[in-house]
Amino acid sequence: MTKVEFFDRDDRISGFSVSGHSGYAEEGSDIVCAAISSVLWCILGGLEGLLGDKIKITQNEADVTFKIENLSDDEREKAELLLSSMDNFFTELCGQYSQFISKSEV
Repeated sequence: MTKVEFFDRDDRISGFSVSGHSGYAEEGSDIVCAAISSVLWCILGGLEGLLGDKIKITQNEADVTFKIENLSDDEREKAELLLSSMDNFFTELCGQYSQFISKSEV
């Protein structure tokens, strides 16, 4: 199962962690894993382009952790749009594939 955790600070998303394999199908045929990876890297690419060196990404094999700190109000607002979109996507994915992905806020 893939575990997605959104980090909450002051009622705002301050980062997230994605870990584990969904186990929906064999590697290379796993549509749940493909959906997770596609959205994850799309959002991270957008955040990296938007915020540059103000983000911290840690990757260990299939596990990815992302944190943002010290943003201006304008940067925070833009980042929040991307992170909220990702949160909504994972909520929908969990609704369809709850055996293979879980989402929580910490």
